[in-house]
Amino acid sequence: MKNGPFVINNRFIVDPSSNRIHDAVQDKDRNIEPRLMGVLVYLSRNAFMVVSRGDLIREIWNDYGGADEGLTQAISHLRKFLLDSNKELIVTVPKKGYILRGHITEVSKDTQSANVVKLKIANLLPIDGQFFHWVKHSVLFLLTGGVIYLTTVLTSSRIMSADLFSDQRSNDNYRTDKMHECSNNESSDVWKP
Repeated sequence: MKNGPFVINNRFIVDPSSNRIHDAVQDKDRNIEPRLMGVLVYLSRNAFMVVSRGDLIREIWNDYGGADEGLTQAISHLRKFLLDSNKELIVTVPKKGYILRGHITEVSKDTQSANVVKLKIANLLPIDGQFFHWVKHSVLFLLTGGVIYLTTVLTSSRIMSADLFSDQRSNDNYRTDKMHECSNNESSDVWKP
């Protein structure tokens, strides 16, 4: 890998020439110090391999005396910039060094802006070709909601019609009772509700 732009895990676009990391999901740019970029580039060139602290100190700090603490801070800052709070992207190998466990894709300068747009669109959709699975579940969710709504409407209309029917029956029973009462009552010739 040259010192050209590259992408980590289809999310972070790293441009060593401008010391910039772009997060395609959050659409944020971060400018980082040249030594931090040097550490990230060195780790990405050796992705999935143990890179010793000594190699990083020699390569990035030119064997400077205080480089050990500087390297520890650099790794901490890179993890923060790459949202690696669980230390799964940059893994510490005790007493050995570090491993960058990320998928690295090289990007040419000509296609960098087009790739940024593609990454932004790709990150809006579910990953690993599960788009149709996602759509299917969304449609099922909407259909289930529709069925529940219709069931509620139909049930409430049946209850209302049952209430109206029972009210009508009670009115009919009242009138029938009054008619029987009038017919049994010989003193009254006219029925009064």
